[in-house]
Amino acid sequence: MKALVLLNMGAARSKDELEVFLRNMFNDENILTIKNRTIRSMIASFIVTLRLNKAWENYEEIGGSSPLHELTDKLVEKLQEQLPEYFVTTAMRYTSPFAQTAIARIKDKNIKDVVLLPLYPQYSTTTTKSSLDDFIEKANNEFNITTIEPFFKNETDR
Repeated sequence: MKALVLLNMGAARSKDELEVFLRNMFNDENILTIKNRTIRSMIASFIVTLRLNKAWENYEEIGGSSPLHELTDKLVEKLQEQLPEYFVTTAMRYTSPFAQTAIARIKDKNIKDVVLLPLYPQYSTTTTKSSLDDFIEKANNEFNITTIEPFFKNETDR
């Protein structure tokens, strides 16, 4: 058996989780490319303080929660039905379930081969690279990892 890990940013399901999302996002060195972690953290805190309430107003307009997690869970269910030889799970970059959770689930099943599938519409260091780097770092060389490359211009789709 192999694991298929769907990678995405995550999204807020509450105002508290929105703060976690923003704090994690602005502490990401791929978002704020400041090398010094302390300075990056201070700037991140400042940005979160400025943006949290305004960002929450946008979430309130869509019902107080992003649909991303629910849609991703449905995708996991459908993929699991279609790919019984895989254990399908998710790893979100800025909200739970984080990479550590996916890694623990994979280890519990004694799986060594992992396929990472970024769900972003295009490659970017602030999305795809950040999510891949995070998972690979936290996996600590414990898996044989294969990455599905960006697919937005897949030749078979033309």
